[in-house]
Amino acid sequence: MQRLRVSYPNQAVFIGPSPASGFHWMSYTGALNNGYEDLVTNHNLLHIINRVQSVSYGFQAVRTDVQQLDTRANLSRPALNSPSITLEFDYLQAGIINELRLGLDCNYARFEFPCSGNPYYSNNFSVNLLSGFMSRSLSFSSGNDPYMPLKVRDNRNIFVAVSPEEQPQFFKLYKERLNEPDKSQPGVDREVTGYSVMAFGNCYLESYRTQASVGDFPRASVSFTCENVGFSLSGSGINIPAVNTQTRQIVNNNKFVIPQTRDEGGPFILSPGDITLDIVSSGDSLSGLGINFRDIFITNYVIDMSLNREPLNALGYKLPVDRHVNFPVFVGLNFGLVVNDSTSGQFIDLLNKDSGYNVTIKLRNPTCHSPFKTSVRELMSDLPRHDGPVLSGEGLDAIRYDFKDAKFNGLNFSSAIGNNKSANLSFTTEINPDLVGKGFFISGLLNISKVADYLIDDEGFFIIDERTGVLVANLVPTH
Repeated sequence: MQRLRVSYPNQAVFIGPSPASGFHWMSYTGALNNGYEDLVTNHNLLHIINRVQSVSYGFQAVRTDVQQLDTRANLSRPALNSPSITLEFDYLQAGIINELRLGLDCNYARFEFPCSGNPYYSNNFSVNLLSGFMSRSLSFSSGNDPYMPLKVRDNRNIFVAVSPEEQPQFFKLYKERLNEPDKSQPGVDREVTGYSVMAFGNCYLESYRTQASVGDFPRASVSFTCENVGFSLSGSGINIPAVNTQTRQIVNNNKFVIPQTRDEGGPFILSPGDITLDIVSSGDSLSGLGINFRDIFITNYVIDMSLNREPLNALGYKLPVDRHVNFPVFVGLNFGLVVNDSTSGQFIDLLNKDSGYNVTIKLRNPTCHSPFKTSVRELMSDLPRHDGPVLSGEGLDAIRYDFKDAKFNGLNFSSAIGNNKSANLSFTTEINPDLVGKGFFISGLLNISKVADYLIDDEGFFIIDERTGVLVANLVPTH
């Protein structure tokens, strides 16, 4: 019977690896390939974006008026450039798994049973959040990342899949073991050939925004600019939507398959009661704002980052050759608070000092889930482990946002009958690849049940077990 509507339980958003034109499969021995028919020995590099609340997309043609003397009418209104394709979606936050899949370079906890861990990076502030967007290298990453194994994390394909009406959800209780072939193919969705898929090709992240407020859950929203969109009536063995920027034709015969989603564990949701904010001034100029910041009550925050893309157009190319990020990238922070105690000081002192501010927003982890299964722990007990400092000095946070050397932008007070006196503050910091330790940083938990991660040698290659011929893994959960 003809479908009368498409409802939300039948839809899901998936994101592919970088670059968009590359292979979307990786074998258990670490080789990228186009083996979409070999679902037993290959990893699917498409991964779901968790907890999506809404998705929207559209196309906008940009036309140019051609006129001449002696007539009021246009001779023509051609589209000199390809139509602009935009894709946006937002999701509830419960960790940084989605941020990592979007390509942001975040620090995350590497677990040791039961619920303590060491950071992937020894210092939260030693890695640039946009390092993968700056790189165009097709060499293997020096980090342990089987899902995005190359250094480049920009230019991706995104898929919006719609399942059959009689199959109201994608989610299955399936846990993948990354170092073992799926001999029984538990991760193969038998209904995938009946999916309809909107596949967006050559997608570039344009903005990232995250916010939380009293009475609502923390959530993030992202927007992309895309070069192509394709529609298919199957979710298996279809050409990827990436296009050749010169010819505007499908770039190759690489295939994708919509994967069956997996149980990724962790807390399902974070609440406003789990959020704290700390603000420190390097120049002790906070008193000039007239607010006692030692015990403030935050009501909301908004973090907004625009990547300031510039299309690289060239003669002979029907599409932009690339969309590089122009630096510096500015990240804005706005937060509201209830005004309680005041302090003495002069606003002019704040202006004269123009100090930098360090602001930390923490979203506490309300539960503690072990990512390990006994059989896997025993299997990998003799593999090397990594020691290092705890990700956060006060323990593990589900999400942590750090602004380093942020600058004060503005302050607004509001008082009204029936309401508490409130204030809204705004700060800005910049992400600059040449300034280490300054800017905007994200760290936290993956909230994922996968237990295997791959070891990389000094030259950046995967390490293969000579006995089994599969990748060597440790006890670091992957993303």
